[in-house]
Amino acid sequence: MDKEVMLVIQNRPISFSNAGLQKKAVNFGNDSQKKQEQGGTTRRQFIKDTAAWLAIAGLGGMVFLQDKKIETLEKGQKANSLARIPELVKEVGPSTVAIGTRWNTSGDITKIDGKGSGFIIEDAPKNLLIISNDHGIRYNVLEDEKTGKKCVKIYFYNQDKSVIPATAELIASDPGVDLAVLKFLPDQKIPDFVKPIKKFGYVDKRGIPAITIGCPRDLEDMVNFGVVSNIGVHNLIAPAAECFTIDAPINQGNSGGGTFGLNGELLGVNNAVSTDAHDVGYSISTKTLSEFLKNNDIHVPGLTDQ
Repeated sequence: MDKEVMLVIQNRPISFSNAGLQKKAVNFGNDSQKKQEQGGTTRRQFIKDTAAWLAIAGLGGMVFLQDKKIETLEKGQKANSLARIPELVKEVGPSTVAIGTRWNTSGDITKIDGKGSGFIIEDAPKNLLIISNDHGIRYNVLEDEKTGKKCVKIYFYNQDKSVIPATAELIASDPGVDLAVLKFLPDQKIPDFVKPIKKFGYVDKRGIPAITIGCPRDLEDMVNFGVVSNIGVHNLIAPAAECFTIDAPINQGNSGGGTFGLNGELLGVNNAVSTDAHDVGYSISTKTLSEFLKNNDIHVPGLTDQ
């Protein structure tokens, strides 16, 4: 059976399959929830049956104690992870930007016609670059009236919820790995609150807590929390990229934002979400991002020198 992957772009779910491109409504239903409930019932019954058997053998209580210890440990780890999120968002949130084609102001309200997200890194002190998905950039490229360069509109969200626009030039993109890199035009004023990402990590095992940050549907710093569910996978949106999956949903317009570990390190680039499984998001690994940057002669300390 062909896998389907939803392209997160232009606020519309579009699914890909080997049979071609097609629009498709997404219906998650309650099947997965029922299976989880059934699985939980089966596991509990298994523990009870096993405990009864061990009690006959004179080993009663071991299973209950071990199961309680594991459950307490899992709850403790999750609580610690959740407690860290607000601090983490405060740390890496200022690196997140929205990407769109125009902005409209009505009274005190500024609305972005957003198509994707991105995040800020730097290849030299104060030389800022924007990383995003190729699929979120290609439909938003405009020719700058002054320079004639291929540019994209970037938007920063201020702490007072105001929106600050800027223009960035498209330096390189690769649809095979679904990545793009941009650079701000020289005359652009970057807000003081913007902080580039300087910590990088690599996902080499499952179960690692992670959060995704992006700007979907005119919402700033939208945050989702989950864990890495699989590694070394691929999808039809970025067929040449090494990806990992997370059980945190990647909302429409969230693609191009960052996937982060709990220490604020960048783990990947939000990419797509599966339509045939509930809450299975794809993130492009920092290994692929590093190779993409090096192929375009861009050096980012801590990322491309690993």
